[in-house]
Amino acid sequence: MHCYLAPVTFTCTATIYMVAIHSAVQLLQPQFMHLAQIWGRFQDDMVMLSVLSNLLLSLESFVRVYTLAVIFIYSFYSVKQQQNNV
Repeated sequence: MHCYLAPVTFTCTATIYMVAIHSAVQLLQPQFMHLAQIWGRFQDDMVMLSVLSNLLLSLESFVRVYTLAVIFIYSFYSVKQQQNNV
């Protein structure tokens, strides 16, 4: 049950499939574009999370060194004050 519209070799079935595919593309394109935007924002968020994580690790090592320096200075001055009081 094939019908030919013109000298072109499209059958009625092929034309129906082409119309169905075109309709599906028109239906899904906005959803796909929205999904692409969400994916792009997700990638941006992952980059920001990586930057913040690296910053936190850098700050953590700085805080350790700073804390040790403060403890050393505090203990040095407290020993010095005890020696002055004696």
